[in-house]
Amino acid sequence: MRYAANSAWQCLSVLAFNLSRGFQLATTARRRTASRERWTLFTFETIHTLRALCLQRAGILMHPQGRATLDVGPAPGVADRFERLDRPLAAWNFVTSRL
Repeated sequence: MRYAANSAWQCLSVLAFNLSRGFQLATTARRRTASRERWTLFTFETIHTLRALCLQRAGILMHPQGRATLDVGPAPGVADRFERLDRPLAAWNFVTSRL
């Protein structure tokens, strides 16, 4: 119940929100048509959904041929989701490494 603690919490909440939106814009957000009822131009998942789909996953970090690889098991849906996340992030990393 202190001003400094509440201010820090507010700043961290805004940072987490912006980080999750930026991550989704770089990877999975789909553009949609604008209308009077919908102001946002992209479809976003909630932070809870994003956390459940990406972060709360069982996996093991392996090093085949000296390169770190995340093994998430044989489920095709989970592997497909991580591959869809990996492609745009790899392209973004390529662009930012050239700057």
